[in-house]
Amino acid sequence: MYFAILGTMSRTCVRAYAVFAIAIMVLTVAWFAFSISQAIQRNTVGAQQRFAQVIRRIAPRVTSKRQLTDAEADFIQNLCKNDDLIMALNIFSNRVQLFSWTYDDLMFVAGGGSELVPRSSSLFIKIFSGRVPYQAKDECLLFTAALRVLTPANIFFRGCVVFLVMLTLTISSMVFLVIEYLSVRRFQCAQGDARPRPAGPQGTARSRTDEAQVSPGTPPECPVSVF
Repeated sequence: MYFAILGTMSRTCVRAYAVFAIAIMVLTVAWFAFSISQAIQRNTVGAQQRFAQVIRRIAPRVTSKRQLTDAEADFIQNLCKNDDLIMALNIFSNRVQLFSWTYDDLMFVAGGGSELVPRSSSLFIKIFSGRVPYQAKDECLLFTAALRVLTPANIFFRGCVVFLVMLTLTISSMVFLVIEYLSVRRFQCAQGDARPRPAGPQGTARSRTDEAQVSPGTPPECPVSVF
């Protein structure tokens, strides 16, 4: 009865730990997906504000609606390169391209007019467009920019958290399995020792019993002949 209870407890512990480990993995993956989704929504608002700031910094420096000077182009290019969020920027004036810059030429293709067309759709990049009145109020500058709404640092941090949780869960699972294996082995050994051992041949058992009944020092009985 005792060993049966131990076996039942061992199986219950294994099942409980399996449920616990699966729940931790599911919750970790769900947290990663949820946090990424929340970060994208939150950073989209921040990227839109950054785009508005970039427009306000660039628009006053554009002195010609036909062509930018070298100083103006260098200023805008350095502004884009030093910004971690800007992936591409186009500036048009009456469908005349004044400026075009991309972080990676392989990420975007030429679209109609002033459009920025990504080669592949991505949840991490958003396209923003805005118009700013030029010197004459009937004319305007058209800005189109692609901004990152999730930086590699954000993904790396969340990935590290998931990795550490999975690593801890893996190590704890290995330790649990080793402890459980040793417990099962001890249980099997104890169960084997508790089993009754088979008796030997009946003759041998009887002779040992007879020998045990004869006290030491008692002379053997001799047969008495009757005349």
